[in-house]
Amino acid sequence: LGFGVPKKLLKNYKSRSITATSVKHGHLKGLADPTGKIPEGKCFIPGYAKNTNGRRELFGKCFPKVYVSRSPCLAPSDAKLLSVVGTKPPTMSANEWDELCSFEFGSIIFGHPEKYAPLPCMIADGDLDGDDYFVMWDEKIVGHLSSARDKHTKNARKDLLNIEIPRSACNAHKKTRRSKCSDPKWLSKAQDHMLDFERQHAGKNIVGKLYRLCFDASKREDGTYDIYDEDARAYAKAYNDSLDLQKHGGKINLPKHLHENIPAGCQSLLG
Repeated sequence: LGFGVPKKLLKNYKSRSITATSVKHGHLKGLADPTGKIPEGKCFIPGYAKNTNGRRELFGKCFPKVYVSRSPCLAPSDAKLLSVVGTKPPTMSANEWDELCSFEFGSIIFGHPEKYAPLPCMIADGDLDGDDYFVMWDEKIVGHLSSARDKHTKNARKDLLNIEIPRSACNAHKKTRRSKCSDPKWLSKAQDHMLDFERQHAGKNIVGKLYRLCFDASKREDGTYDIYDEDARAYAKAYNDSLDLQKHGGKINLPKHLHENIPAGCQSLLG
């Protein structure tokens, strides 16, 4: 809904997916490319499906494009439309291709990063340490996201197709040497943070509050959702900050005019 897919289209998919064979979405385990030959910016989904003629073919041949996100997915940039490899890439050997095709359905293998950031990082700040990714391959829903001309979906498509690494991520991925100014007391400070139960409790409370505020700020009177609403985007960013706060400490960045919506017991967490 947030990316412009009509509610009618989603309800239609729900009514069609009443059996296991008609379901066209799932949570797939994210994996790194063992061959290093899957083209950058693309993915490979092992397994087979039936094409429009009822013939059994590789998943990528039947469904060349998929919608991918990861929970929690609140910000517009947290989801992507990815192309799925369905034929052997030119640089990949026959043995490597056969190896990929031998895997069971249940995973999504991301292309090897070169120019851009690793794709998992671009999908709700994910990684490959066991994360599950929500994948949708319904032709009507993915087709709408890929080609609909309405203003809402056209704007959303810019985020869905953008896999260029953000400047902040560029800096994070540069090779760096160990800092000579590293804090020798980092371990004791980390322990103090984890043992600050009052702050940890407040951190848990604010996570749910920010999620709800983001949801409410994006909802419109006509039942649609505008995830590009400025307040909704601010809450989404603050929500992601709140998840990091519980592990690493720090402050949650939230515009001043939104502070009044945060419980008094959590105000000290705001920056």
